[in-house]
Amino acid sequence: MRRRSTPTTRVNSTLDARDSVVWHGGNATDGQSYVRGGGLNPTDYTITLEKQVDLTGFTDAELRFAEMHDIAAGAGDVAKVSIVVGGVPTVLQSFSGSTSAYATIGEGTSNLKAYVNNNITIRFELVIKGQRTLGTPAAGGKGLFIDNVYVVGQ
Repeated sequence: MRRRSTPTTRVNSTLDARDSVVWHGGNATDGQSYVRGGGLNPTDYTITLEKQVDLTGFTDAELRFAEMHDIAAGAGDVAKVSIVVGGVPTVLQSFSGSTSAYATIGEGTSNLKAYVNNNITIRFELVIKGQRTLGTPAAGGKGLFIDNVYVVGQ
């Protein structure tokens, strides 16, 4: 959000005052990649992390987080950030391919303004596609790295 005379408020659960989450399938230096299902009837896997947030009483809000990813895009794998209201997800942003450094996402965007005065669920997902093969399936990437997750409202 742009600087205004009205202060912003970090929106956190009273039972969970954490302001960041780190979630990934490996790390940038451990050399481990996520595993892909293979065979004649391969299984797709989805790893999900979600948090409910009450935006009641706010006039503007945004989701801010730091993100880095290493995702095997050629295999159809994808990471995405969605907002769920009433069971219906809306994708805010998708990620595939690789980045080598964290990027700050969302600051100054008012990307949750359409959801003020609602209870929402923020959902981070990594979708790993199965690969139909008789041999070893293609390697996955290192995963999705998320840190410093904030919902800021006013």
